[in-house]
Amino acid sequence: MSAQDHGDRVLVDAFSFLYRFGFALTQDEGVTSKLLADRRKLTFSAKGGFRKIDVLYNPGSARFPQSVTISIADNRERSFLLRDFLKARGKEYLAADFVAPLDAPAGFDIIGAAAKAFEKICEIDLNPILTGPAWEDVPFDWKGYR
Repeated sequence: MSAQDHGDRVLVDAFSFLYRFGFALTQDEGVTSKLLADRRKLTFSAKGGFRKIDVLYNPGSARFPQSVTISIADNRERSFLLRDFLKARGKEYLAADFVAPLDAPAGFDIIGAAAKAFEKICEIDLNPILTGPAWEDVPFDWKGYR
């Protein structure tokens, strides 16, 4: 097994808890970019297709830390970023678990930290959205770009 295969497996395994919420891995792809490092994107879909979760892992670079970005979408073209959901709920401090510190030591496990944090958020805050008809319209944070 190559290092890349091992890294891919780690990402899939870390987010496998989503099976408990009725989601299955439906897509696993590499995402290339000239500006950022190559990234890996997992898509988990709920049975019946009424919800989709994208997990995007960025391995980081000299300029950008490792990070995991999560988005949640429904079957009506509505979606939100997890960090915006947390901000709307007054829990944006939890978003720190999805970005490695710039001075993180080699081998820092952002994937494990993000998966563990996301699992708790799914159980406490997102459960009605992930498992039922509930939906929450979350404003997108443009961070001053609009």
